[in-house]
Amino acid sequence: MIEKEVNGMRFQFAEGGTEKELAVAIIYKEKVNAIAEYISQDEMIRAFFGNLSKEDVIAGLNEPIVRIIGDGGILTYCNHSFDDIHLIDLEFGGILECFYEVSIDG
Repeated sequence: MIEKEVNGMRFQFAEGGTEKELAVAIIYKEKVNAIAEYISQDEMIRAFFGNLSKEDVIAGLNEPIVRIIGDGGILTYCNHSFDDIHLIDLEFGGILECFYEVSIDG
């Protein structure tokens, strides 16, 4: 993993960081409301962490690890504040153009 600061936020990139990973980091602040809305509506998130508002999610996520896989990728939140034992993954398409699935691991 390599860590970089982009637009005032720290991001971790798998395998040193590709141009697409950097593009995701650059647009992340513009997309954080949509990301938080998607995560806050997920049934698994609600089962694990209760009914979190979009604002709660924004405040609690912290910066992600960005991994590119095919035409999309995964944002992994290791340092969120909802608990201290689970990871939250969000699968996305394009450069944060759409979101597919939230999963919890830990």
